[in-house]
Amino acid sequence: MTRHLLELPNEALGDGLFNLGGSWSPTILEMAQRIAGRIYLITGSRMEVSHKPHGESDSVIDFEYSLMKLKKTGFELIHDSHVDQEIDGLIIFCMQNMTVPL
Repeated sequence: MTRHLLELPNEALGDGLFNLGGSWSPTILEMAQRIAGRIYLITGSRMEVSHKPHGESDSVIDFEYSLMKLKKTGFELIHDSHVDQEIDGLIIFCMQNMTVPL
């Protein structure tokens, strides 16, 4: 994405503000569960993901944003499966460079 934006002609940048993201915007819990699942696939170790149950005072905000401006520049989203590859790469990097085992 960075390369795509850097290579755009100035007139295609407009005001230079773009919403960056993808078509999937997970909650923190969903992302933690996905990472835990990838750790299990790579290491065989199960990671427990725990969270506080939602209370009456907790609110869930449904957040939506548009990527239309970015897509109009010719940018195409990468399929969701690449997210797992990125997570796997980060897990492997951490295993190789951190002293705390996963």
